[in-house]
Amino acid sequence: YANIVKQHLEINNMNAFRSCTTTVSDGISMGTSGMNYSLPSRELQADSIETMLNAHHLDGGVIIPGCDKNLPASVMGIARVNRPSMIVYGGSILPGIHKTKQIDIVDAFQSYGQEISGAITSDEREEIIDKACPCSGSCGGMYTANTMAIALEVMGITLPNSSSNYSASPEKIQECRDVSTTMEYLIKNNITPKDIITQRSIYNAIKVCCALGGSTNMVIHILAIANELGLRITLNDFELISKQVPYIGNLKPSGEKYIYDLYQIGGTQKVIRYLYEQGYLSGDTYSVTGKTLMEQC
Repeated sequence: YANIVKQHLEINNMNAFRSCTTTVSDGISMGTSGMNYSLPSRELQADSIETMLNAHHLDGGVIIPGCDKNLPASVMGIARVNRPSMIVYGGSILPGIHKTKQIDIVDAFQSYGQEISGAITSDEREEIIDKACPCSGSCGGMYTANTMAIALEVMGITLPNSSSNYSASPEKIQECRDVSTTMEYLIKNNITPKDIITQRSIYNAIKVCCALGGSTNMVIHILAIANELGLRITLNDFELISKQVPYIGNLKPSGEKYIYDLYQIGGTQKVIRYLYEQGYLSGDTYSVTGKTLMEQC
């Protein structure tokens, strides 16, 4: 994705400078002392983004995160610098297929308990592990990565359906190509993250995530994002907002479906449209496209 973004920025007469930051995979470090580094890595990543943008006097940033902590870290970093910037979500993984049933990484984790209890054989467990993750992308349900990707899309800091375009989908590739025109618009008009992400857009994000049954980790991450933006969001806000919207999601881990299923019915923008039309969302918040939520969805 970085190569596609860089290529199209340069086609559009913008110089592109690539850099990387650290990240921690909870899936690898889970159950080990490695998890001691997981949440602190968010601050390390935000510091790294801030450092690279400021140290090299870059006009703006395109950040491409794809996991639990680097999604909020990306917003925190660009908010500190507050230059024209946007985020491209790396995308969700496709579900695997085992005996005609969709499966994901959690099925691989649970297969161990199933094997030792005698519910499945060792060979079947190996087959589940082999098929659970068929391609690149973040965990396929409404776990933290996809929850935060949806939150950032609703906040307006990504292009439409960035959170539901699965990894390596044609739409994700086109999204990377479209970054150049979006960044040109943001830079020419000096539109920064603090112009886009407001109290109302964060409230919208919380509502959509609650409606879809998002990860409770969004609480700690949205509080951190709000702090970087100088916005006052509290735990009480989450409690009140969660009671204002219906639960319409049937997504893992509380439900049965995957982000890929959301993609197939029109993506995150379709959910935003429904909740807006039902009167739950503020329609006057802006996105990196220059359109309001009402105009875009």
